[in-house]
Amino acid sequence: MPTEEVPLSAGQVELLDLAFESASAFPLEPHLKNRSRAQERVALANVSYGRLDVATEQARQIENWRRGLVYGKVAAARARAGAGELVDSLMQQALGVARELEEAKDQIWRRDRVLASVAEAQLAQGQVQEASAMAAGLEASSLAAVEIERVRLLDGDQARAYLESVDAVLETGTFDQVRGVLLALAELYAGAGADAALLTAIEARIGADGGKIARGVQLEVLQAFGEAALGHGDLEKALAFAQQAWDLYGQVDWPPDTRIPLMAHLGALRARAGDETGLSSLRAAEMTYEEELKLIVDIDRADVLGAVARAWHDLGEEGEVERVLLAALEAGTQNPNARPRCDDLVATCLLLVELGLEPSEAFLARAQEIRAGLVEPW
Repeated sequence: MPTEEVPLSAGQVELLDLAFESASAFPLEPHLKNRSRAQERVALANVSYGRLDVATEQARQIENWRRGLVYGKVAAARARAGAGELVDSLMQQALGVARELEEAKDQIWRRDRVLASVAEAQLAQGQVQEASAMAAGLEASSLAAVEIERVRLLDGDQARAYLESVDAVLETGTFDQVRGVLLALAELYAGAGADAALLTAIEARIGADGGKIARGVQLEVLQAFGEAALGHGDLEKALAFAQQAWDLYGQVDWPPDTRIPLMAHLGALRARAGDETGLSSLRAAEMTYEEELKLIVDIDRADVLGAVARAWHDLGEEGEVERVLLAALEAGTQNPNARPRCDDLVATCLLLVELGLEPSEAFLARAQEIRAGLVEPW
C-alpha cells in the first residue's frame, strides 16, 4: 500500500466519487449492511491510492462497525508514511468503535476485524509487542492482514525464524490460521528477491498443510506464489506454480461463475510465464461466458466479467479491458432491483480505476446514467 498519494486523472477521481455517491444512495433502512459494505469498499480503495483525507471523511459517513475498520486501515497507511501524530488519533477512533461493539455484545468477529486493523497499524509503526498483544485472542479469520504486515518487517534471519515458527500452524492449525500463514508466506516470497535459500525454504512449506484447506484457497495461494515468481523474473518457477494451479483447477467441476474467473486468471498467469496456451484459456473463458450466460445469476455476471477484464489487463491488453468493463457495466443493469445494480456499479467503477485505465467518455456517461437509475425498488 502506498505511503503517498497515487496520481489519478480527473476521470478516475470522478469514478471514485461516483462510486461512493452510489454506495451512499442505499436507504439506511433496511439496507444499512449493504450500504456500509459498499461505502467501505470505496473508502479502502481510496486508502490504497493514498487519498487518506478522503478515506477518513468517507469513514465518518459509514454508520456501522465498518467505520472502525476503515479508521484502522487509514491509521496503518499513515503509519507507513511516518505520520505518527495522526495515527494515534485514528487508532483511538477505531478502538472506540470496537468498544461500542463489545458493549453491545455484537457479533465478535466484527470487533475482531476492527481490532486487527489497529494491530496492523501498530505493526506499521514498529510497535510489535503492542500489536501482538492486540492480536492475541482474535479470531483467526481476522488476522490475515496482520500476518502479512508482520512478514513485511522481517529481515533475512528473522524470516528464517518466522518460517520455523509457522511449521506447527501449517501442520495442526485451523483453516483460517493456515490460510493466513500461506498468504503471508506468499508475501514473504515476493519480498525475498535473490535470496535463493530463503525462497527454497518458503517453497518447501507450500502444501505442508496436508490438504486441509479448500481447493479454492489452494488456488488463491498458488496464484499468489506465481505472481511473486513473476515479480522476481523467474518465469520457470512462475510457470511451475501456474501449471500446478491449472492441474488443481481441472480436478473440480466448478460452477460457471467460479470456473470462468479461474480460467481467465490462470490463463493469463500461464501466458505471462511463457505458456502460449494460456491466451487460449483466456479466450475460452469469454466464450464460456457467452455460452453459459443463462446459467449465471444476473447479480453475478458483472463480477465474472470483471475477472476477465483483470486477466486482459495482466496481459497488457488495455483495449480488451475497456471492452469487457463496458460489458460488465451493462451486465450489472439486468436485475430489476437497485441493490444489486448499485453493488455492480460500485465494483466495476473501482475495478477500472484499480487497473489504471482512463475512463472513456462512453464509460463515464453510462456509469452516470446507471447511477441516476438507482431508485426504488431496492
